[in-house]
Amino acid sequence: MLNWFNKLSLRIKLLIVIQTVSAITLIAGLLFELKSTNKIIKDETISSLRTISKLIAEICSLPLHFEDRLDLQLQLNRIKSISEIKYVCVWDKNGKLFYEENLSEKKYKTPAIFKDTTFRLTDDLLEIIEPIYVNSKTIGHLYLRTSVALSLKNQNLIINLSILFCVLTLLSLLLSNKLQRIVLQPIRKLAAFTRYVGSSKNYKARLQVSSSDEFGQVKQDFNNMLETIDYYVQELERNNKDLEEFNYVASHDLKEPLRTISRYCDLLKSDLPANLPKDAEDDIRFISDAALRLDMLVSDLLELSRTGRKELITKKLNLSESLKNAMDNLNAMIEDTNAKITYNIDITVSIDAVLITNLFQNLINNAIKFQHNKIPEITIKHKISENIVTISVADNGIGIEPQYRDLIFVPFKRLHSFAKYKGSGIGLAICKKIIEKHGGKIWVESEYGNGSIFYFTLPFNV
Repeated sequence: MLNWFNKLSLRIKLLIVIQTVSAITLIAGLLFELKSTNKIIKDETISSLRTISKLIAEICSLPLHFEDRLDLQLQLNRIKSISEIKYVCVWDKNGKLFYEENLSEKKYKTPAIFKDTTFRLTDDLLEIIEPIYVNSKTIGHLYLRTSVALSLKNQNLIINLSILFCVLTLLSLLLSNKLQRIVLQPIRKLAAFTRYVGSSKNYKARLQVSSSDEFGQVKQDFNNMLETIDYYVQELERNNKDLEEFNYVASHDLKEPLRTISRYCDLLKSDLPANLPKDAEDDIRFISDAALRLDMLVSDLLELSRTGRKELITKKLNLSESLKNAMDNLNAMIEDTNAKITYNIDITVSIDAVLITNLFQNLINNAIKFQHNKIPEITIKHKISENIVTISVADNGIGIEPQYRDLIFVPFKRLHSFAKYKGSGIGLAICKKIIEKHGGKIWVESEYGNGSIFYFTLPFNV
């Protein structure tokens, strides 16, 4: 029900709340004032008419005493200027109608005399009975039917109250705008500062705290959070630097002994007689292969580490360009195996060209390598759905059993022996890191013995 309200900006929400509360308060106050004023005016009118009725009864006493209707009529002509009096009649002491006159366009019936009270109010109609005295003796009764309708007075009152309402509404609008600036301006500054920190990665920036209220406390808490983030960022940078130094040392200090082992294995084979026992030849070959494998593991581990730490440098680029670069890097392998690669990915996206080239290179390398004595056939296509482009790399290789489809993306998780398929088992882990850095995901669909289809997604903006 309030979905429309939730979609509004904070400024509009605050304006609606303030104006609604102000309007309800003003209307309630004005209605109460109107009702109170109406009651006061009506009470004053009734009091005034009752006083007038006493005066009229007094001037009617002598004409009634002498039963002079003409004189009574002359006396009552004085009250015709009183607009509230609509009907008048006079009864004698026996209760018989002595005189009556209708002073309005509406015709009133002669009322029955009532003696239980001196006046009776029904809606806006006031009926007054006043005894007529001569020498303190009651010689008759005066009856007045009057109107206490306050239309004209109410109209003026409503006009005045309407003007007051407009003025107060304008004042509340000005006040609400001022209040919005007081409340929303710090929020807008905080939002702008947050966007600045997020885009610039400047975690040393701080908000200026100029008040000790709740919002000042929010600013202080935000500064404390930035201080904590800055501390951990610096710690992370130091750790990354240490890791880079370790990688350099590892690449140098680990690979150098491996190269020495391989070199001395070659020297040992050349120095020893040609007719070595088969066991000795196998031992030398095992040492050489182990050194080669360890050298590959170290190299791939460093590549995985560099991929995870590499800053993403994106630009608009056609995916087919990265694919062609990957195919050029694998040109010898493609020619040796007569691999057939067809593709249709003529689409421009925002990518890191180096990383995506590495991604295609790993996927194509696996598609060619994991074969069972067939010419590799690789098909690369794309599909766009909303703001995502999905790339598929299909091959006719050996396929993957269902229980291993997730394990293949784990570093160094090999499904086959090194002797059968060369490699360290880190290529797909690198592919996963590359796609995750681009904000996408990667998965595989495969039937063992009938090839595999690797899918990965990339953000796409038309």
